[in-house]
Amino acid sequence: MDKRRLKRVVLITGLVSLVLAGGISLWVLSYQRQEDLNRQLIAALLKRDPKQALAWVNEGADPHTPFKPPSPPSLTQLWNHLIHLAEPWRGRQCTR
Repeated sequence: MDKRRLKRVVLITGLVSLVLAGGISLWVLSYQRQEDLNRQLIAALLKRDPKQALAWVNEGADPHTPFKPPSPPSLTQLWNHLIHLAEPWRGRQCTR
């Protein structure tokens, strides 16, 4: 391989790695933001503050979030969610 081609391969590999790392970071940040909104909603409901609870729902909190925090997903569940083979992972669901 000549130097020019090697530089090109290294550059492309580096760019692909950066894009993948950025995508995974954005995914994790959006997941954390959703969990924070859901926890704030639960806190408002426990304080019996319907106005604040409605504000959190309007902000994007999931009104069907379980009261207990979900167990962490397995690596297989995360992979399937990442490549869209499965529905969004929501952990344990309330069955009441």
